[in-house]
Amino acid sequence: MHYCLMFLSNEFPTDAVIEKALKPFNSEDFWALHEDDENCEQPVFTWDWWQVGGRYNGKLKLKYDPDDDTSEYRWMFVAKQPRTKRLFRSYLLEAFMETKMAPFFREDDYIASMGTRDGYLYVDGGKIADMLNFKEECTKCFCYLDTDGNAYACRTWSNHKWVEDTSFKDKVKSACENRTDGYVVFIDIHD
Repeated sequence: MHYCLMFLSNEFPTDAVIEKALKPFNSEDFWALHEDDENCEQPVFTWDWWQVGGRYNGKLKLKYDPDDDTSEYRWMFVAKQPRTKRLFRSYLLEAFMETKMAPFFREDDYIASMGTRDGYLYVDGGKIADMLNFKEECTKCFCYLDTDGNAYACRTWSNHKWVEDTSFKDKVKSACENRTDGYVVFIDIHD
């Protein structure tokens, strides 16, 4: 099954940062330690594969203002280094970069199709302060991982059945409500 994970981080969510944060929830590692104990307490969620965005790509709206000269994004200029994977995460733009077209890739050629005419860019992660719809999207996930490594899920497997967490949305809303610092990224995890 695929699940939408929201990961909050104090540092930019590179693949290495994400991998490190998700390591305690790796199902292969977990079952290697508990292979003989079917009744052990399982993590809140587990994964065997993950991908930034994936099935849940484009959930966030990154503020796009080409007239803002002070913005670190410097939208009016063609970036010498792609902004994606450096200032924000985008499943779509990162996929373009990994194709054979990469030498000809300029993210500026694609971002107009990703919402910029409406003042934002659909992305999968970046600075929370720059996301226009962070509060609306933060509760639309199956599970989330906070900056301290604490995991929460709307339901968890307790060895024999699913157990609903009826306060999940309230927990997520509380974690996101007044947050403007740090980073957020939506991840497609598979278990």
